[in-house]
Amino acid sequence: MNRQLLLHCLLLPTTLASALNIGIILRENQDKHIAVAFQTAVRWLNTHKSGNVTIERSSVQYLKTTKEAEIMSNLCQLAESGVSFVVGPPDRQIGAVIEALCEELHIIYIKYYWDVLNQMPRNKVGFSVSVFPTQLYLDMTKELLLYWRWEKVVFVYRQDISIVRFHALIANPLLFKKIQVVIVRVEDNSNEAFLNAAKRVRNFCDEGECWRTMNRVLLELNAADARRYLNAALQLGMINLRNWYFLTMLDLPKFDIEPFRHNLVRISATTIWWRQTADVVLDADVARQLFAETKQAWIENHANVVFTPMTDIILTFDAVMLAARVHAKVAESQGAGAFETWASCNLNGQRKMSRPLSKGVALREHIKHVSVKGLSGTIEFNDYNKRMTTVFRIIELGVDGKLANTGNWSSHPRSILDMHDKELENTHSKVMIDQLTRPKLRVTTIEERPYVMKRLHSSTFEGNARYEGFCVDLLTKLSENLGFDFEINVVDDGKYGEPINETSGKWDGMIGQLLNKHADMAVAPITVTARRLEVIDFTNPFLQLGISMLMRVPGPKHFDLMSFLYPLSTDVWIYLCLATVCTTLVMVIIARLSPYEWTCIPEQSTPENTLWYLICVLLRAGSGYNPRTASTRVLSGVWWAFTLILIAQYTANFAAVLTVDRKSMPFNSLDELSNQTEYAFGSIVGGSTAQFFKDSHLENFKDIWQKMESAAPSAFVPTNKDGVQRVLQDKYVFLMESASMEYEVTQNCNLTQVGDVVLGSKGYSIALPKGSPWREPLSRQILDFNEKGIIMLLKNIWWKQKKRPTDDENGDGDCIGKADAVNVYEFHSPLGFGQVAGLFLALTAGLGFAFCVAIGEYLFFAYKASKRSANLLSDNRKQIDLIHSPPQTMTPTTTITTVKPRGWSKLESEQVRRAVSFEQPVAGVLRASLRRREIKV
Repeated sequence: MNRQLLLHCLLLPTTLASALNIGIILRENQDKHIAVAFQTAVRWLNTHKSGNVTIERSSVQYLKTTKEAEIMSNLCQLAESGVSFVVGPPDRQIGAVIEALCEELHIIYIKYYWDVLNQMPRNKVGFSVSVFPTQLYLDMTKELLLYWRWEKVVFVYRQDISIVRFHALIANPLLFKKIQVVIVRVEDNSNEAFLNAAKRVRNFCDEGECWRTMNRVLLELNAADARRYLNAALQLGMINLRNWYFLTMLDLPKFDIEPFRHNLVRISATTIWWRQTADVVLDADVARQLFAETKQAWIENHANVVFTPMTDIILTFDAVMLAARVHAKVAESQGAGAFETWASCNLNGQRKMSRPLSKGVALREHIKHVSVKGLSGTIEFNDYNKRMTTVFRIIELGVDGKLANTGNWSSHPRSILDMHDKELENTHSKVMIDQLTRPKLRVTTIEERPYVMKRLHSSTFEGNARYEGFCVDLLTKLSENLGFDFEINVVDDGKYGEPINETSGKWDGMIGQLLNKHADMAVAPITVTARRLEVIDFTNPFLQLGISMLMRVPGPKHFDLMSFLYPLSTDVWIYLCLATVCTTLVMVIIARLSPYEWTCIPEQSTPENTLWYLICVLLRAGSGYNPRTASTRVLSGVWWAFTLILIAQYTANFAAVLTVDRKSMPFNSLDELSNQTEYAFGSIVGGSTAQFFKDSHLENFKDIWQKMESAAPSAFVPTNKDGVQRVLQDKYVFLMESASMEYEVTQNCNLTQVGDVVLGSKGYSIALPKGSPWREPLSRQILDFNEKGIIMLLKNIWWKQKKRPTDDENGDGDCIGKADAVNVYEFHSPLGFGQVAGLFLALTAGLGFAFCVAIGEYLFFAYKASKRSANLLSDNRKQIDLIHSPPQTMTPTTTITTVKPRGWSKLESEQVRRAVSFEQPVAGVLRASLRRREIKV
């Protein structure tokens, strides 16, 4: 071994007689519980003088680090103290350094952990020995898996050393010739890594193992990691009857199983110690003190870990007992002279002659000749210092949540697996045997969604596992509570059952299976009818139902050109027009009564201007007209408030009404259905719905039956699936039971229920042959399930929560969770041009009308203008004559009365008046006025 330090062994004389020196190397702040077990074993041996051996010196060395120099230094200190046995820590890396150094010093190194090297065949016998039964554990595991008949195994591990440890087991061609092994690794020490590993195991389970037999998982993890994995499995719902875990750790008796004991999960493990064995080997008080003190020491260093690694404690105690027994054997055979020298290490770097410990070879040779009754059972070794005797106890978590010893495996004189799990109460094996003796009932059914359906990839399943659905889950619950097994068989003709002919008394379908004694019960959506009750029995209904109509949601209506009027009703529009006219009349009357309003600008108070003013206010446009009196302003304020609220309501309803496509049902009752001719309607041929209409004495129901019976093509369909398919493809209304209709509506957005449910007293029941002893127990259990809400829970699972990929093959909507069908469906959509086309058409018509009015006004005013021009020309001639007459002198005191010629503006008249007042010649003013008017004479 390559080292920088030189090791030299000096032989120092001493007298040991039968005194034993032993030491142990541990990790500081981690292995205090091991030190307590070591010291307890030393005290017990000194007290009982076992084999006339007294432990003179017991040394405990703690490592602060895992550096090789520190390990060698601590070991040399033990060698200088005269130890002949060294017990190592539960760490393989540290143990490898100690083992190599002990080989040179000929000091016996005792290990108590799973030794991978000890698992390999070796011709050379060294100075190390392991009290852990490595090879025996592999042999026991192989026989146990064969006994359990594990066909597929998921191997879960975290450290690479685990693959090396179980390589011999996994690669065993005899054991795994017909067993599939799936290896799953926990990538790191994070909680997410454990959760991901559990998810991969669950995926393997979902591929079929959990339904065909059981998911079997071998957890090659230490106690802490095993608990973290089981917690992750608990989060994923994998702690249940469908999962079986085999833990390779040996500390299950001290493992905290409280979170996992209530879900019927099967957890198996093995152990090499038992409390009763400790009480036999040790005194009960000593054993109690050992367990209490080591537990307290463990808690001091590992406060967050809720279990105690008792296997390490037990094997440490056995290691001390083995050392004492081997020491006594050598002293007995060779005398006290064999222990006159001990080994010592010189680490000063000076090379001296070295010799190994003389008694080391003798100790090594006598290991295979000793037999020790330890806490882990009898300890014996073969010629290669491999432990060859032990007893493994198989521990299992029962269905009652308690640990039980279900068997033992012993290795001497030959390996024997003694299992009594099939005899113990509350074990999984016992429960399985009891199930084999339970009655097995033959169940006939029909494939009908969501009651009984073939599972996806059903060809990979066997037996009942091929089917799923509401009725399958109900059957499973009933079998668990009433203690029976069942076998599901789908009826060949796919019918519920109706008489083949009236005279023979033979029926087809599921009822025929019961009458011919080919089935013990029929579990399906089968309805109780008076005719069926004549030949078979029924339990209490497990689902209440009635009859209703299933149809496809109608398509959108054609766009209406006047859809912009939809926000307000017709009455509102009429009242708005009347209010506008009335307000106009009132405002005109008020303006006429007000002198200021009429005399100021009388032309603004006309009815046509007032109406125009009110319309402009309504449409939020400016009119140029402003009321001047208080009365007209009050009325205007009231009109403004009225129009503001009305426009706000119109705007609010505009988006809500015109962006909603309202689809009203063409009929809403069975009477309306029978009176229309657009839609065909029918039901399942030979079903209870068809029988109801056939036997009804009500005129409207008789009419429905006659129309269905005489319809061409036939109005009847063989199954509900065919009826739904026909509804989606044609104008067809399917009369079916309300419970099945609820499921179809939740699965396809294109379907809707029309009208109310009639005949709500009907229900689905389990059909049984006449006189069946299962009728009363099944009825009582169904009533119990209804009272506890189990039936409703199962219905919610299959009606609302589950949607198979194949369910949407006929529809384009995902309606999971939509429970209730309504008579009017509303689908919001953007406002299209077709919906506002009427508004644009009205605008175009208004433009055209305004253009026509403008032409009429032009023609009318042109006529009036030509007539006024003729009158103005006559007046102007008279004024010209006056201009050419001789001028007359006027004094300021002269008063002249001027007459405004026709056609003169108010400004021109005012200019003439001012000219007269200032004695200006009137002719000049008139001449200027004529020039401005551009009148040629």
